[in-house]
Amino acid sequence: MKKWCLPVLCFSVLLAIFTITAAAETEGIFTYSVIDGNAAVTKVDYTGLTEVTVPETLGGCPVTTLGPFAFQDNDDLPDGEVDNVYLPKTVTAIDENAFVLSDIKHIYVDEENPAFTSDENGVVFSKDMTTLVRMGCTFAPGTFTVPETVTAIRDRAFEDCVELERIVFPDGLKSIGDMAFYQAISLTDVSLPAGVSVGQNAFAFCEALKEVRTDGAAVIKGSAFTECSALERVVLSEGTEYLDMYAFENDQALKCVYLPKSLQTVGIGAFGNCLSLTDVCYAGTEEEWADISIDTNAYYGSRPVVIDRCTIHCRISAADGLAANHTLENGVLSISGSGALTNVWHYWDAEKDNVTALTVGDGIEGIGENAFTDFPALTDVICSGSVTLASGAFSNCTTLKNVVLFGDSTLSPEAFRNCEEIPTVFSDGERAFSGTETGVNHVVLTYQNGVLRINGSLTMNAYDFFDLISVFCAHYGEITKVRVENFRFDGITVYYFDASTGKRRAIPDALAEGEIYPQLETADAPEAVSFNTLVDGIGDGSVTHFYLVINDEAHPDTEITRVSIVDSIKEGFQRILRAIVTLLNKLFNLIKNFGK
Repeated sequence: MKKWCLPVLCFSVLLAIFTITAAAETEGIFTYSVIDGNAAVTKVDYTGLTEVTVPETLGGCPVTTLGPFAFQDNDDLPDGEVDNVYLPKTVTAIDENAFVLSDIKHIYVDEENPAFTSDENGVVFSKDMTTLVRMGCTFAPGTFTVPETVTAIRDRAFEDCVELERIVFPDGLKSIGDMAFYQAISLTDVSLPAGVSVGQNAFAFCEALKEVRTDGAAVIKGSAFTECSALERVVLSEGTEYLDMYAFENDQALKCVYLPKSLQTVGIGAFGNCLSLTDVCYAGTEEEWADISIDTNAYYGSRPVVIDRCTIHCRISAADGLAANHTLENGVLSISGSGALTNVWHYWDAEKDNVTALTVGDGIEGIGENAFTDFPALTDVICSGSVTLASGAFSNCTTLKNVVLFGDSTLSPEAFRNCEEIPTVFSDGERAFSGTETGVNHVVLTYQNGVLRINGSLTMNAYDFFDLISVFCAHYGEITKVRVENFRFDGITVYYFDASTGKRRAIPDALAEGEIYPQLETADAPEAVSFNTLVDGIGDGSVTHFYLVINDEAHPDTEITRVSIVDSIKEGFQRILRAIVTLLNKLFNLIKNFGK
């Protein structure tokens, strides 16, 4: 059902009543009225059509105007999508409601039109390209980049653009009109340029929107982001002084807002009914916070009561972790951005009990003291760039097992203090720390020509082994063999063929030293594959049985043999491993894109 903003709608209807008063006439699929010798199109019956060309004249009068709801569907049921609408050179006025509630993909304007123009995607602009007038409702760009020349986005310009997932605004943009992105239900994030004014209901009912950021001072008008049911975080930059009434009303997933020191006024119900809001981060002092005017006639209470019950964190700057982007999905917390994660409050602290793995992107240079303290379920940390781990960075993370450092990183003493197990730290080549100094089991990784060497003392089960192999494949590329030293499969009996007896020989908790590579069982003969192929096959389910070929130099009396890991452990391994590998593949696709 269409969700209308009644004040705006009523004004539009009244405007239509007072501006189009002449009797309606019909010619072909067009209904129109003649005012002062000019024709204004009031309705187009495009049922069953894939293209519509608006004529230059109707009833012998030049067509100069597209009136309110001219291209509205004839009923509540879809009539099918119109691929292209062509506007003549005579049209010099397009009502903001002309294409509302329509099924139009592209709108093209005659090149000789003096008022409007269109781009190759059928998006309409003012002739000088400074105002974006309208995008086709069903145009599916995924991401749309607004041209650098545009300084204003007109009212309702992207309303009902249900396929729009991301919008990139130019730095020079000054205004976003009322209801400009109303009910753009696929839009996921919004980053507003400095100095922009956001109109009423501009992003209302954007149901997929998760984060809103401003890159400088912004004016956010009434109900600009109301009813955004997935919105979790709002970060407003310094220079923003006023939040208008109901700006973020009824955003029931909203957990955290960052408010700048410049903020002076919070209007009626700005955060009304934001039932999940628990943390307000404020750049000023407690005294300055007390001086902010929070409206006393707020929605749902005598004040915005959701703010009153929040924890107020003062002296928090946007650089204190809030500038980093993050996602939390299926227990994996992924952080990207730039700079260092300091030891002050972080938004993801509220979810610490649910974090089982942490990935840190290239641009993050440091993890400060207590940045991830007391994460009770955290088992794995993966840093794709060069990073400094401060003392206590992961203190009291009692379940932490593995830390992988791919960059030229520095590990401070006691980075993992009060962790119950001694974590294993994998580093890409020799680094500026040792296990003795830092209280960790240091294992060095080296990669060359498809061979990954794992040098160090290591004991792990099959789950952890394939977890790590998935990580290494994602980072290094093709891995054909893994060569290990002082390594054991924990809890797995490896079976060797003993040539002297002609029988299989069981050796628990092997392999101690040697090389490993995978094979797939085929109808003709075993097929050697890379670990990447194996990992991908497990992830998509195409591999249901595999072997590891193990050449164990610690047991020279045995020959090279094929070892069935799946046959050697409990039922259900394949199902669990597939879930693990699928998650890690998704996770490392994110890591590869960090900093881009």
